[in-house]
Amino acid sequence: ATVTVDVKSRNVSTVVTTTRDIVDPFDDVNSLREAIETANTTPGLDTITFDLPADDPRHVYYQDDGVAGQLLHDNLAFTTTTDDSAILDIDPDWAHSWFSIQPTADLPQITEVVIVDGYSQPGASANTNSVESRLGLNTVLRIELDGSAIPAGSAAGLVLADQGSTVRGLVINRFFSAGIDIGTNDNVIDGSFIGTDPSGTVALSNASAGVTIRDFASGNLVGGVTPAARNLISSNGIANVQLVNFADGNAVQGNIIGTNRRGEVRLRGPVGVLVEDSSNNTIGGTGVGAGNLISGHTRSQGTGVEIRTLGPGTNASGNTVQGNLIGTNVAGTARVENYRGVVVDGAAGNTIGGTNADARNVISGNAFGGVFVQDNSAETIADNGAIGNVIQGNYIGLDITGNTNVRNGSSGVQDEGVDTMIGGITARPGTGPGNVIVGDSGTGVIRILLSDGTLVQGNLLGTNASGTAALGADGAYV
Repeated sequence: ATVTVDVKSRNVSTVVTTTRDIVDPFDDVNSLREAIETANTTPGLDTITFDLPADDPRHVYYQDDGVAGQLLHDNLAFTTTTDDSAILDIDPDWAHSWFSIQPTADLPQITEVVIVDGYSQPGASANTNSVESRLGLNTVLRIELDGSAIPAGSAAGLVLADQGSTVRGLVINRFFSAGIDIGTNDNVIDGSFIGTDPSGTVALSNASAGVTIRDFASGNLVGGVTPAARNLISSNGIANVQLVNFADGNAVQGNIIGTNRRGEVRLRGPVGVLVEDSSNNTIGGTGVGAGNLISGHTRSQGTGVEIRTLGPGTNASGNTVQGNLIGTNVAGTARVENYRGVVVDGAAGNTIGGTNADARNVISGNAFGGVFVQDNSAETIADNGAIGNVIQGNYIGLDITGNTNVRNGSSGVQDEGVDTMIGGITARPGTGPGNVIVGDSGTGVIRILLSDGTLVQGNLLGTNASGTAALGADGAYV
């Protein structure tokens, strides 16, 4: 195994040159395991890049199955060809080969700051479609980290145990725990496919979560606002992204979560983004490129975004959900449903939307309903922890233009909290902070049940965003 050392900085750059899971200091190749071990023994920022040769034994591609629009993961073949266009039987539905690294045991935790850069593999390319283009991802990834050969009950794919690392340009799937586990601060996960194959169309779940941020970790960024930073995180077991146990002050931005890479077909999963006993996190944002697509979560009555506490003495407060498409396709024009759009359960002081158009979520097309505020653990209103949550400036049950009905399956908003604000004082109803809300026929646009102090102001109910056309459904139901 060989490494390159910058003599001045003592930073180490290791190039991974084999998919084999080996450690041999006397051979002339580097495995990913060796690269991580080398980085862990070298203080300072190190880099891990990839330059795997075409004759690597796990250089694979999809053989053409003769069915347009279909890829079968069992239909893999091996190649030694350097030019994918020269592979005569490659499937035109994904005409790219890749290198699949299958560890046979848990990889070492990353205990020193490092950049792991899958884009460095020749032939890989970052996505160029912005969030505002309303297109899917055109990313081409050539490094896959596949956990299927590790015994059940093992750890996450990559565990970031030191702060300040970056993981980009990887496909990470089929690990028993999370694809990436973060218990430290200021890490970045971008440009990766987590829970899918390299085409971004076949579900290959990590059993726990796609990305887990946990245990007081803060300042971490999943995705980002540039096109190259956008992740695809879909089909994972508990949640696609989860922030748990006082994981405060993190951001999830610019990603496609829960669908295929085109943002058109659900790959399922129980929860898109789960925020549990964690505060001051940002899901989306008001800046260019910050919004996520969070759709397709129908397994186990799944939810696009869920903010919750586990009981008395804990809280999930100050979280913001802004600028996202929740329950639609990537264009914001048609249904790719979650079972429920957004759920706030027992948590106080969270904001869904905001007072200006940049903060607007489109929460539409969800099977059971748009936004739910509740405390399932409370027996009385006095016990209710869902206090002072704010729902403002959103399109709920409409498409991204505000002109077309993409109804949620039940009410637009169902409130069972305390002092919930739905809308606010506005110069014209339906402009921020007012919402535009269309519910399913007969169930009510807004349902207020077992709640106290709910304030409903400045909203347009049952119309388009300009208030000039009725789109059906009843009004408020108390």
